Amino acid sequence: MFTSSFEKEKFGNIIIFFLLRTKDCGITKINKLLYFADFLSFRQIGKPLTGNTYEAWDFGPVPQPFYNDFRNIDPSDVPEYLSEFVTRDLKHITEEKDFNEFVVKKKFDSEYFSQQELDILKFVAKKFENTDPDEIVDLAHKTIPFKNAEKRGRNSQIDYLDSINNDNIIFNGKSLSKEELVECIKDLEFLNHVFS
Repeated sequence: MFTSSFEKEKFGNIIIFFLLRTKDCGITKINKLLYFADFLSFRQIGKPLTGNTYEAWDFGPVPQPFYNDFRNIDPSDVPEYLSEFVTRDLKHITEEKDFNEFVVKKKFDSEYFSQQELDILKFVAKKFENTDPDEIVDLAHKTIPFKNAEKRGRNSQIDYLDSINNDNIIFNGKSLSKEELVECIKDLEFLNHVFS
């Protein structure tokens, strides 16, 4: 899932951040918090925080491969790449709350984030701090990127570009239209491919 230890540390710390700053945060809410953070990050700084792709499922946006990594293991466990950051506590499952509560294993480390990225995490955590999982699912269903993916069909990939309106946006300090941003992203992907 990760091409470097930096990406793994960053992702693990995003999970820790949300667990420490929001309530009722099981896998469903984590999925949606990641979605909102990634799409807000793309809109504001031109790239998602995690690099996940998202699919439009019945219960809202689902990050891949993250969600499938959870589906393929015991419900009491976490994927290996998260094991140093969190564990799961099955004691928190009740009839009212049908999710496995995560338990943080280490402190949040801000060194993996720019100030803009930290601001995005803080904004998303504050916005959804007390939002229950059902409510955040409903809110995610109402977003334009999710609706557009739903129109393409069940489990369709959600396009990050759908998070941008037709106004100019700032990317690497320059004002760009949506079309210009697409070209910049293609150039960056090409450069990453050539130099990786």
